[in-house]
Amino acid sequence: PALVLFPAVIIGWIGWRQLTSSNIEGVSIMAGLWLAGAFVFLRIQAVSENPNPHAAVLVLAASVGAAIVSFLGAAASQAQLMGILAASVGGFLLWNWPTPRLAFSGAAIFGSGTALLAVATTIILYSDVSKLALLLIIPVFLAPAVLANNQIVNRPALGSLAIGGVTLIPVAIATAIAFFFLDGSQ
Repeated sequence: PALVLFPAVIIGWIGWRQLTSSNIEGVSIMAGLWLAGAFVFLRIQAVSENPNPHAAVLVLAASVGAAIVSFLGAAASQAQLMGILAASVGGFLLWNWPTPRLAFSGAAIFGSGTALLAVATTIILYSDVSKLALLLIIPVFLAPAVLANNQIVNRPALGSLAIGGVTLIPVAIATAIAFFFLDGSQ
């Protein structure tokens, strides 16, 4: 329950003005953000039950994708914040490769998920970045499900690389959308 309610707290705190404005568009964007945030938190938690650091790969891919989309959408400060998250999670992954040493659970799930969702919320609510491009980053969190029947995922050194490779697809699509619609009008 906390993984579903916590995104509502984050989004409510950042977007309080949209919630109290009685604007149906603002409230519907907030509801969509909450659903996306709950999905992200639940996927990170589900993937982190595996001893491999696959959940960290998902956060890394999502934060890199959001950083690129934000940079293309002229939201440089949010791009920097996403880049900082990507760098910190990337450092964690480097420390845990090729042999996992630390689990990506508990505090890492809440810390990285909170940072990812909080910055994504500010990007969507307070910038002109392509919302469609940011929406297309969410399938990153389905990468482990795509490779669920592949035995390479269970290998410590190659599993994270395989999942990272699958996450490149939605990140590349989101980047292309953001690049071709630089004005954020879609």
